[in-house]
Amino acid sequence: MSDCPVCRRALEASDAVCSRCGVEVKNLLALERAARRLILSGIELLRQRRFAEARAAFMRSLALRRSEKAARGAAVALLCAGSFAEALRSRQKMP
Repeated sequence: MSDCPVCRRALEASDAVCSRCGVEVKNLLALERAARRLILSGIELLRQRRFAEARAAFMRSLALRRSEKAARGAAVALLCAGSFAEALRSRQKMP
């Protein structure tokens, strides 16, 4: 079971459409899972000190779904790579 990505109503595994907002959830949930996997990949790449690849993973996650965690990860990757001004600019752009 998971939550609808649009209205956050609890969904059953068999639900193809959210009963509250009517959105088809299968593809949206797949996008959310992919975004989470990219964040985890970015974290692992940071641990390996592969900062450019980590930032790329976080940016791909952001392209799928805007999230504070992915934005912070991208900024951390920039900081670790020594791009302080770019990290600050990237954080100032996030709502």
